Amino acid sequence: DWGSTDEHCIAVLASARAAGRAPATVQSIGALLRLMVTVAHRAALLPRTMQPMDDVDYVAPLAADDEAAVYVPPSERPSTTMVDALSRAFAARGQRDGRPWLGQMPQVAGYGGLRLGELTSLRPVDVDEERQGVTVATAWTFSIADGAQQKAPKNGRRRFVLLRRSGLVEVLARAKEVEAAHGRLALLYPGPKGPFEPFTEAELRRVFEPAARAAGWECHPDTVSPRGKRQKGRPVIPWRNLRHHAATWLHEVAGYEWVDVSRTLGHASAAFTQARYVRPASDAEVRNREALAAL
Repeated sequence: DWGSTDEHCIAVLASARAAGRAPATVQSIGALLRLMVTVAHRAALLPRTMQPMDDVDYVAPLAADDEAAVYVPPSERPSTTMVDALSRAFAARGQRDGRPWLGQMPQVAGYGGLRLGELTSLRPVDVDEERQGVTVATAWTFSIADGAQQKAPKNGRRRFVLLRRSGLVEVLARAKEVEAAHGRLALLYPGPKGPFEPFTEAELRRVFEPAARAAGWECHPDTVSPRGKRQKGRPVIPWRNLRHHAATWLHEVAGYEWVDVSRTLGHASAAFTQARYVRPASDAEVRNREALAAL
């Protein structure tokens, strides 16, 4: 349970900050948490697809990306087919419980690369029909001390994200609907508590996990708790990895240069983006040798 979400890691660091620990101490605690994840991976106690420290800030913003510049293999990225199937499953869930817009969430995350906190912070005022996309100006953060707060996105990078035409049409319609009902500052994709209340990770998980199973995503085996309660296996690829699909889709299908992919994702540098998504040198050598042989 601890390894399936970043909520617990965030809570530990929030407690350290609330206690007035020095930044260096908070960084040391974060490094220890990351080490625990690494040990858990090596001991096969935690699947490598689960990265509870992947988006957790514990060092200076500009250094955060460099600390985690680890190659993400294709096996840990959902395919385009998987993203579209998940969107349909979300839409079906939304039709049943009166939230027909749910299907937009995997689309915007899977093709635009927004983090969960950024996605759930979008408002009608952030949607720009003329520029054909959305401005990522804020993101939700959660802490024990302060609860849910809208702050600047990770790395402090306000950015504009272009959307596919099919997705843009749906987002525009949703923005107009929300603005008419609640105003320009209400949330496009609110949690179940109201139009201004964000999805928590736990609330999203209750939608994502059954939707991923319905969409045919590979899942871990079911388990039985110590009290004998049967628990469904969680998807092998977690929600946050939709962002990985966006990165490679933008480059390989949409034709973005890596520097533009980096700006779209809000990374600190294009070097970090390439370290995450460019295949290892051994694969590149084969590809480049074939290209040079034809010249």
